[in-house]
Amino acid sequence: MLALSAVAERKLTRFRNALLEMEEGGRGLKNQSEMLKRIGEAMDNAIAEHGKRAGSLAFYTALKMGAGTDDAYKLFWCGLLHDACKMFVNGNFIEKPHKLEQEEMEEVRMHVRIVHLVADRVKWLAGVEDAMRYHHENWDGSGYPNGLKGEEIPLAARIVGVVDAFDAMVDGKREYKKPLDYDEAIAELERASGTQFDPNVVRAFVEMFGERNEAQKAE
Repeated sequence: MLALSAVAERKLTRFRNALLEMEEGGRGLKNQSEMLKRIGEAMDNAIAEHGKRAGSLAFYTALKMGAGTDDAYKLFWCGLLHDACKMFVNGNFIEKPHKLEQEEMEEVRMHVRIVHLVADRVKWLAGVEDAMRYHHENWDGSGYPNGLKGEEIPLAARIVGVVDAFDAMVDGKREYKKPLDYDEAIAELERASGTQFDPNVVRAFVEMFGERNEAQKAE
């Protein structure tokens, strides 16, 4: 098990307290604007910004796949919080301006193995925990942490896996790699459909993203 540094322990306590405060107030997943503010303040900036974008994409993808509004909002929180535990991994890997070495990558991968440090104490995370833990599982079983395959992977995690990858590909703030444009990133998702990603999720994401782009152009 990963031993947390003193800095990581302080971050964990602050983050968990922010989640518990919302739970104790009886607000659960409903008060989106207030929770965004509180939780965003308790997260590292890069992780929070990536999470907000992923959350929005997950929300609209879930709607495209037929989810009701409540379930789609749950997917928003899955997207927002999926990488939160990276804050507690030793080493400031998120902000590094170069591609990570293998040893660093292995340490970063620990973020999905320490989800329990947050989720075990925050009841409303029960609907979000699977996405936090399994969003790096691959459709063909080649992912981590458990090598789950196909529909063994919770649907929330399959959706978050797609939106996480898309946002990472188009993110212009990662200095060690050139961002892809939207069409290039979509092509990468389609190329990995059926291997890394659930084909149904990719199809829904691509359709949703195209429709939203067209709607924005028409405004």
